[in-house]
Amino acid sequence: MLAVQAPAVVPGTASVDAITVGDSHTCAARTGQAPLCWGFGGEGALGNSGTATTPTPTGVVGLSGATAVAAWRHSCALVSGDVWCWGRNDSFQVDASQPPSVLTPTRLLGLPARALAAGGSHTCVVRDDATQEVVCWGANTFGQLGDGTTTTRNVPTEILW
Repeated sequence: MLAVQAPAVVPGTASVDAITVGDSHTCAARTGQAPLCWGFGGEGALGNSGTATTPTPTGVVGLSGATAVAAWRHSCALVSGDVWCWGRNDSFQVDASQPPSVLTPTRLLGLPARALAAGGSHTCVVRDDATQEVVCWGANTFGQLGDGTTTTRNVPTEILW
């Protein structure tokens, strides 16, 4: 029989406001500070300008004051309503203007948001405007973008209702 160990406090995570778990990494948002990420760093998932696996929390480069985080094989954060993403970008789930691996956060211009979510190869946000529409981008193999197609989208696309 396996022995069960008690949960341990993750060092350096005092005052965390939000947390997300990705495929093989974790990220946390902290008021007035850089978001933290730890775990598998391949393809830039940790946002620390590298690809090394890091078993302890490390600050995301260039961001401060994230109110929400989302992760799967890439990561995103909301900072003052702006969407910032980094990591795996093979289906343009981070940003169409970036390479397949984005090692530091990139801001998605013109996309004010109030909530966000990350899937395996796609990202969705709730716009922070009068419409409060959901927009998604990235892989769409199974129709996960909600636009009525299975076409990969490299820019945020309104879902159909």
